[in-house]
Amino acid sequence: FDAVLVSGWTYKGAWQTFLACWRAGIPVMVRSDSHLHTQRSPLKKLLKYPVYRAFLSRMGAGLAVGTWSRDYFLHYGVPADRVFLVPHVVDQQRFLDEAAKLAPQRASLRAEWNIAPEAVVYLFCGKLNDQKRPLDFVQAVGQAHAQNPAVVGLVVGDGPLRAACEALVQQQNFPVTFAGFMNQSLLPRAYAAADVLVLPSDARETWGLVVNEAMLSGLPALVSDQVGCHPDLINPGQTGDTFPMGDVAALAALMLRYAEQPAALQLLGQQARRQAEQVCGMHQAVAGVLEALKRVTQP
Repeated sequence: FDAVLVSGWTYKGAWQTFLACWRAGIPVMVRSDSHLHTQRSPLKKLLKYPVYRAFLSRMGAGLAVGTWSRDYFLHYGVPADRVFLVPHVVDQQRFLDEAAKLAPQRASLRAEWNIAPEAVVYLFCGKLNDQKRPLDFVQAVGQAHAQNPAVVGLVVGDGPLRAACEALVQQQNFPVTFAGFMNQSLLPRAYAAADVLVLPSDARETWGLVVNEAMLSGLPALVSDQVGCHPDLINPGQTGDTFPMGDVAALAALMLRYAEQPAALQLLGQQARRQAEQVCGMHQAVAGVLEALKRVTQP
């Protein structure tokens, strides 16, 4: 081989590959979405730094999915001229085509979930676990709805926190509908019914591919400042907004702000779609891999 591309390094096969390539003098291109914003104790950071710097600096190239992962590679000693952007991508054309096909069915899709045509629908789409903080979403919808009755929530997904979320909705009479788990092929229906995606996750959400999908479907996104994709996909006030992770009041305030300008949401969605296409397209990922390959195989 001229070079070998490995995704990540936290499994045995990756290290077997690294060692074999280093022994044979074959350059390794390693791809990762790790970033420096995950909570770590000072001791763990201290112990981790020399170990990670030792092996990452030996890589022929670091393939970063975005701004934060590029910073990660640089932090651990990969020279800037050996870091290349290879963004996370989804099947763009499928989501673009589905959005166009489903747009005329928006009212009927909402009716399936008993959502009024004039409602401003905030969508949570993902596993209902502590990492993704669905309770923050439910509470924020409740707070925003108290000041603007047009605000409602739609939750797509299942997980260990579903019962707690449903109990809170029942206790407080929040306007949140639970659609349950939906197969990937059906997700465009949820995007077509919604107005804005919300991703309240903590820093373990190293990227958030649901943001790519929603933006390609024409939705702006509200994401926490710990979600890995936000430096690359969220232009505040243009493609969505960010809020401090765990700050329910701040999220509710953004929901209210966006709900006050429903006519502008379509424009924001168009801008979000362009951002996802331009930043996280398949052609950008292919170009990044080819640039890295050229760099590591130069004589």
